[in-house]
Amino acid sequence: METLEQTWLRAHDLVLAYNGKPVNPAPLNFALHKPGITVLLGKNGAGKSSLLKAILGEPVRQQGSLDLFGETCARFQRLAYVPQEPVFPAHLILEDTLALAFLPELGWFGRRSAVHDDKIEQTIAQFGLDRLRGRALGELSPGERQRAFLARALLQDPKVLLLDEPTNHLDPEARYFFWHALQGAVSLADCRVMVSTHDLVFAKAKASWICAFEQGRLAFNGVGSEFWNLENIAEVFGEGPAREWLKQ
Repeated sequence: METLEQTWLRAHDLVLAYNGKPVNPAPLNFALHKPGITVLLGKNGAGKSSLLKAILGEPVRQQGSLDLFGETCARFQRLAYVPQEPVFPAHLILEDTLALAFLPELGWFGRRSAVHDDKIEQTIAQFGLDRLRGRALGELSPGERQRAFLARALLQDPKVLLLDEPTNHLDPEARYFFWHALQGAVSLADCRVMVSTHDLVFAKAKASWICAFEQGRLAFNGVGSEFWNLENIAEVFGEGPAREWLKQ
């Protein structure tokens, strides 16, 4: 029998909208059970980002309910987010960027304790950011910035971490370091991760659970290792791309 801990996200009769128009042709009903990394797959416009926005509480839900660990998303507090293109002040120092993770706890005028400083030091070491700690965000490469934003998100000690195509503009080396950092952090943190991506190599290697969308319809929802066959991939991406992928 399912427990709320096992079923960490549940959608009931969910209809999402983009610019006022429904994204999914029929209400979505599904649940996510596995800990670790859930990957959202699908073509552009399939509904992945709309689902992330709904979890974040943005006004994209036309109908139905969406719950995290038995709570409505609007009331769920322990949530962190890394977008595809974070907005940032170019002059902000990386170490100060990480310290912003404690802003909800301390407020603008609160002072960090030794515990906060220790967490920052551990995170800098964990994500390999020591040589960058004193540099401004505008001086960093896109990959270095994304690792910093991922580190800041995890410093918030979230129970759910959302990432929307976080490696879309990164070169292969930067993608590798970002995914490696994410996998290492997830193994240490007590949180569920949901990431929207077009990186099928990462998805096959690291996804414990996969939700695959096709024009707003949930085409697959299940254990990650069970997705990778011609029928499933072709339903989401087309038969030609699926056959090419399976040749690799």
